[in-house]
Amino acid sequence: MWGWIFAILAVIYAAFLIWLTVRIVNRREGWAKWTVLASTCLPLLYVLSVGPMYWLSTRDLMPASAEKPLGILYFPLEKLPQQIKDGLFWYQELWGK
Repeated sequence: MWGWIFAILAVIYAAFLIWLTVRIVNRREGWAKWTVLASTCLPLLYVLSVGPMYWLSTRDLMPASAEKPLGILYFPLEKLPQQIKDGLFWYQELWGK
């Protein structure tokens, strides 16, 4: 089931970026350029934030009350394919040393 949800969200995301690209090329709108930048950087920052969160948790610098909200926040990353999760675990270990 999660595979279908991720596939649908990926298609919607790609269609949104294509629509914004057409707006930039045809109308040269400034807001569309900033939206594309944010739309591509924010998901990347979300995935890269796994490392610092791991670093904080291994050093007991996060309060116990943050455990449940962070579990909900990072739940979608648990549903990724195993190859991608292996890469995320490797990235986490870089922060754990």
